[in-house]
Formats: sequence, C-alpha cells, structure tokens
Amino acid sequence: MRIFWRANAVPGFARHRRVEHVLRDRGGPGRAVKSVWQLYGAGAVGSQVLVGLPMLHRLAQRFGADLAVWPFDTEEAPLTLAEIYPAMIGPEVAEALAARPGQIPDEVQVRLMAGAVLAAEDTDALLGVPSVPDLAEEGWILGTAAPGLLRAGAALSRTCR
Repeated sequence: MRIFWRANAVPGFARHRRVEHVLRDRGGPGRAVKSVWQLYGAGAVGSQVLVGLPMLHRLAQRFGADLAVWPFDTEEAPLTLAEIYPAMIGPEVAEALAARPGQIPDEVQVRLMAGAVLAAEDTDALLGVPSVPDLAEEGWILGTAAPGLLRAGAALSRTCR
C-alpha cells in the first residue's frame, strides 16, 4: 500500500516549510530537501525529527536558561542548538569521501558541518532569517541565508585536516 501526501492534506500544515521552499527554489547543494513530515522512503528525515525532539526536550531540562534553541529563543545563552542540513555542503562532503574511501558519510557530513560553522567569518549571517510572523512555529535551517559561508568553511575545514 502506498500513501501519498496531498498538498494541504492536514489543515494548517503545509507539506514543506518556508525554509525548504527557499532551498528548493535557490537550487545548488541542498535543493533536494525533504519535508520533516516524511516518515519513510528515500531521504526521509521525519523519523530523525521524531527521535530528536525528545533529546531536545532533555537538553532543555538539563541546561535550562543556559540553552537556547535557534531561532525560537530570542535571548542569548551560552549554548545554542540549531537545525542543520548537511546537504548544503554536499560537494565538499563528496570531495572528502572521494579523497578517503571507506569513510562513513554521516560522520564526514557532521565533521565538515561543525568545521564550517567554526570557520565561518560571520556567524550573524549564518543565523540570518527572514522576518515573517509565523517563523517561530516553522523554524529555520542554520546557514540558509548564507550558504556560501558554510561551503567556504567546509572547504577550509577539509583542507586543515
């Protein structure tokens, strides 16, 4: 049995968030973004979201006011959690995997994404979001406003290893 998502099948919930539309419309790395509502099939991330939400809750309980969840929390905190989308640095990940066959792709993605964020010259640009009223309900992906910064940081972190 196949289940297909119909646009606006659930009142109030669009198939894709605004940030996913931005990535798709812009093209380039990350354009094949999947919906957080997709629970199974190739590229599904919905199950990862469901697993991640309880962890997010536990971290919030543990760190309290020392933890901010971007872009929902507007107060600065020593620790900030943000949604990432490693496919935005897909070419750099592919180069790293080609350079050293046998690596675990997810590990390479996470390492390069962490290096990209650390190497970013303008972290405020990585945290850029449009000012739309319901963004606080949808969330945003780190670096969507400045994909060039992420890619440059990933390339730099790759060469520094």
